[in-house]
Amino acid sequence: MIKCFLSHSSKDKDYVRVVASGLRKETRIFDEQTFEKGMSPSEEILKGLDDTSLFVLFLSDSALESDWVKEEMRLAKKKVEDGHLQRIYPIIIDDKITFTDPRVPSWMKEGFNIQPIRKPNVAIRKINARLREIAFKTHPALKERQKIFVGRNEKTTNVEQRFDDFDKSPPVVFIASGLDSIGRKSFMKNALIKSNAIRESYEFP
Repeated sequence: MIKCFLSHSSKDKDYVRVVASGLRKETRIFDEQTFEKGMSPSEEILKGLDDTSLFVLFLSDSALESDWVKEEMRLAKKKVEDGHLQRIYPIIIDDKITFTDPRVPSWMKEGFNIQPIRKPNVAIRKINARLREIAFKTHPALKERQKIFVGRNEKTTNVEQRFDDFDKSPPVVFIASGLDSIGRKSFMKNALIKSNAIRESYEFP
């Protein structure tokens, strides 16, 4: 099963708890909920990373000072290099730091577009999108199923043409009206994907 490891400082628990609550229970490795009581933290970290496809790093001043987080970063980097971890996803959750902070490893600065995500709900959507991307890569049939969309071809074409109309300003709002459960969200997502406005892994708020 595809899982994500939530690497963070204990001082950032309030933020990370909210994020964890928005992820499927079986897909998250979150120390206070996942680690076996009475076991060595080092053993549980190693086991968690062994089961992980996505290493999510919550960067903060406290995290960059934490020996546990530093060790998790080191182990995650090695697992990526060895082909045992698919992706590292660092996000900044602290106003006190930026990606230029000297404590952020150079390999991370050079290899990732590290951006601040102050709101946990935004982090939830981003992490779920990264998990979905890994799922598509691991199971191509899931990606093909995502592409299946029947009907409304004319409306979809109209959306594509509007995005490609360079004589007009780019659209900033997309509204679909109608009754509940008629597929408005599915139509909007399909049309925006075909228009290259969003990724296939995008998750609506």
